[in-house]
Amino acid sequence: MFKFNIEWENQHTSREHLSVLDYKKKERQKEVIQLEEKVDMLKNEIECYQDCNNELQEIDESGFDDKFVLPEPKPFMSANAYKKLIEPMFNKLKQMVKALIVRCFKAEARAYNANRIIGRLQNDVEIYKKNAKSFSKMAHRADKKLAQYSKLRRIIGPKNVDEILKKSQPRNKERYR
Repeated sequence: MFKFNIEWENQHTSREHLSVLDYKKKERQKEVIQLEEKVDMLKNEIECYQDCNNELQEIDESGFDDKFVLPEPKPFMSANAYKKLIEPMFNKLKQMVKALIVRCFKAEARAYNANRIIGRLQNDVEIYKKNAKSFSKMAHRADKKLAQYSKLRRIIGPKNVDEILKKSQPRNKERYR
């Protein structure tokens, strides 16, 4: 920037200047946090479905039985009359069972999908953690190289280092042709 007469505009922010590796590492850490939050959310959803399932299994059978006790047929009552008496109760019971079965299948499908997503997200989290470690190692090596370069620049002098770099550039271009 100094070479091309470009000035740095101070925007009065307290953010530090990050190298590319540090920036990537920081972004990966943000992604890991977001994925962990999503995993937690899906685990909570699974727990909610499991709680609902437990509640359905713990239905008080005595209360359930009271609602659906078949009345005793009156003496000399015909089968058709008795059928008409208990048919609304059976229809209500069938509707309730259908609704419970549908809810059960939906909950099972959601739990399956949530478990599948959690598995994928956990794999992604592990990959991002590995990437963050490798970026951290690369940043550490880059910091060491930068410290060596700065030391060399102080010892030899900035002009000599710039001359050496200018001389090495044409050679590098020839190597890659």
